[in-house]
Amino acid sequence: MREDMRGKGVGRALYERLLPLLAELGYFQAFAGIALPNAGSVGLHEAVGFEALGVYRNVGFKNASGETWAGGRRASARWTCRQRPCRFLVLRFAPAAKT
Repeated sequence: MREDMRGKGVGRALYERLLPLLAELGYFQAFAGIALPNAGSVGLHEAVGFEALGVYRNVGFKNASGETWAGGRRASARWTCRQRPCRFLVLRFAPAAKT
């Protein structure tokens, strides 16, 4: 999220649109990865229903130091596989262009 847009409800608004759409498409779980430390992102994901799955330590490099990631999952009782193979989707976001 661009620095000047943080804390303005943009992330929550995106998830409020995305999660119901995923359910309509037949997906029954959503997964998130958060580079730590990032209290704002952790708070957002908890607020929209993600639960912590675990922490991956030193899995990458950022600013010349080991990077730590937290994994999270959100499932819904109304999301089921309905006797067919469940779909799996991975969303990848590119870093914002520097201006």
